Amino acid sequence: MSSGPVVLPSSRSGVTAPGGGVYLAPDDPFGDSLVSIEGTAVQFGILPVDLPRLTCTADAENMVRLLGRAPHTASPWLPVSTLGPLVILAHHNPRCEDNWGVPDFLSVKVVISADQYEAIRQDLVMRVSSRPIREMSPYESMLRPPIASGDLKGAFEWLVREYPFSDSQRSSLERAYKELVNRDSDPGVSAFNALQQHLGVALKVLSSSGPILAFNPDEAPAQDMFPPALLEKHGVYPVHCGKQRVYLLAADPDIYLFEDEWLSSGNDPLDVVTVLADQAVIRKALNRYSAASHSFTVEVGEGGYEVSDDATLVEILPEDVLMIDPRNVNNPPEMMLKWVLYHALQMRASDLHLEKYYNTVRFRARIDGELRVIYSASEELLMRYVAIIKNFANLGQSRQEAQDGRFGMAIGKRRIDVRVAAVPCRR
Repeated sequence: MSSGPVVLPSSRSGVTAPGGGVYLAPDDPFGDSLVSIEGTAVQFGILPVDLPRLTCTADAENMVRLLGRAPHTASPWLPVSTLGPLVILAHHNPRCEDNWGVPDFLSVKVVISADQYEAIRQDLVMRVSSRPIREMSPYESMLRPPIASGDLKGAFEWLVREYPFSDSQRSSLERAYKELVNRDSDPGVSAFNALQQHLGVALKVLSSSGPILAFNPDEAPAQDMFPPALLEKHGVYPVHCGKQRVYLLAADPDIYLFEDEWLSSGNDPLDVVTVLADQAVIRKALNRYSAASHSFTVEVGEGGYEVSDDATLVEILPEDVLMIDPRNVNNPPEMMLKWVLYHALQMRASDLHLEKYYNTVRFRARIDGELRVIYSASEELLMRYVAIIKNFANLGQSRQEAQDGRFGMAIGKRRIDVRVAAVPCRR
């Protein structure tokens, strides 16, 4: 006679240690030492994450109900989010083998702190108690598909054929895929991501011959290590900033330009680990945290800055700035200049320098007394940027004399006065 589904009884025999680690009790089968989540991640080759929420998302719960069964242990991997058709599972100890019956290749695993694990586990206890999950899964014994390394089309075709999509989902994907291959006979990760959010990343994971780090940027926490302008320029976002290394969400593993600019700004070298993610969702994460921070980074009260009536007023809309992709070389110079001004203010810069540097033009903002590069572009755009700034300040276009002017900026309800000094220099 069946004993019914397991409902995640109390599981912790350890004692929480400072920093989110756990001192494992003598009867704990996983060991008896204190290990940080970063150390655990390195040991097991998975991603460490400090999740921004302490609950299982509805999509993750539904996916486990679709693919899995009730857990057989008190401390199973916990579903926390999804990555397209894959479920993201989290644990504070990766030696656990209970995946809720979800095939290992249909999951992405991350390591979290013991405190986060217990909070999410308690949330799942309530959910599973009120709505029990089935005891057996027809997919638990599913074998990893024989997909050639990097064969995204083969991974997609297997997914459509074998994954338990609904009829309408399968039909919609087949139609979209047919249109896609008519346009591009060999679509890449970004093309599949455009077909369905995270789909290209999931296919890359499925078709990889070895372990690959991937994650959903919607579950990335807020960060304060890197200037937002630097992250937006290179389209990357840190999902975990540890003592030894930084895990960086990126659509392309080649992030050398990001690292070069970080070093050229006078920062210490970083050990960067790239984590594959959907570029559009990385952009959402950047916009989300930029939008959350801009409301308090540029403060102008009653005694704040004023703009005289004769000053030119340049209007900058935060919502428009946050939609700009600074990596796009086709952005109009005036739009990029507003992007630079906005982010300089957001970073509390006291002044902004526009200058030629070898074969580039760069904007450097003085932040806490140090000049930091926040944007660079092709040398050919230098005079265009100079002309726009002079127009803002009602200055002539003469290049042979020093000039002083001013203009005002309107950012929402804020008014900020900007002084402009143009100094002739040798090319």
